[in-house]
Amino acid sequence: MYFNHADYDSGSNLVFDVEPDFGTTTNAIYGNDVQESYGGKEYSDDRWAGSKKNTWSFSLSNISSTFKDELETFRDTVLGSHKTFTYNDGSTSHTVRMSDDSLSFSEVSYQRYSTSVNLRKQI
Repeated sequence: MYFNHADYDSGSNLVFDVEPDFGTTTNAIYGNDVQESYGGKEYSDDRWAGSKKNTWSFSLSNISSTFKDELETFRDTVLGSHKTFTYNDGSTSHTVRMSDDSLSFSEVSYQRYSTSVNLRKQI
């Protein structure tokens, strides 16, 4: 699993040195706008023309201070949710955007940290 952005470390991959915790959540968001008329009938508009945005949420519960620093540098490079980047889940690469609440760190023991990541695929 890795992240990649051209501005991070001359385009090198940020390879995860640990696997995410069990319980990775995946979902899909569809761009439907549903409106209801005065008579109660509902109408739906598909904003993304049949496309969907996949989402991934996962936690990393025991990472080193070195890997924490690398993740913080990557987060700062993509400016949180501002820039898109490549997320590879081990088999497929996806163009994603990180949520602003991703990569907040808690120290769980001496120089060991936990964090969570929320990603949304870009169409």
